[in-house]
Amino acid sequence: MLIIDVFNLHQFTITASGVVTKEGYLILWSQIKEVVFFSHCGYPHVGIKLKEGESFVEGKPVDELFKKDINWSVFKMPILTFSDNLNLSREELGKIFENDYKVPVKRVGKVIEAGNEGEL
Repeated sequence: MLIIDVFNLHQFTITASGVVTKEGYLILWSQIKEVVFFSHCGYPHVGIKLKEGESFVEGKPVDELFKKDINWSVFKMPILTFSDNLNLSREELGKIFENDYKVPVKRVGKVIEAGNEGEL
């Protein structure tokens, strides 16, 4: 188990089964499409995208679980956090997802501005 923190605030946990959100929901490795590293409005972020058709987490509708989460509303990513000040570097975190859990990692080179989040 690997807890990922930003500014000492728990963001998500990587486990053998999948990724656990800060709210405590387990997203299975088989449900994850990719991990995305990108900059939004000048700030570096890391997010986890679900595969097409994955609309349930732990038997509950994803839209219902995350309906109050601004990141879900804007990016449709159940986990999204700043990637500056992680307890791991972006490179280390990317290697863990790619090498240990075989999850594709996407690195978006351009800055995504407000209103253009669909480009992800």
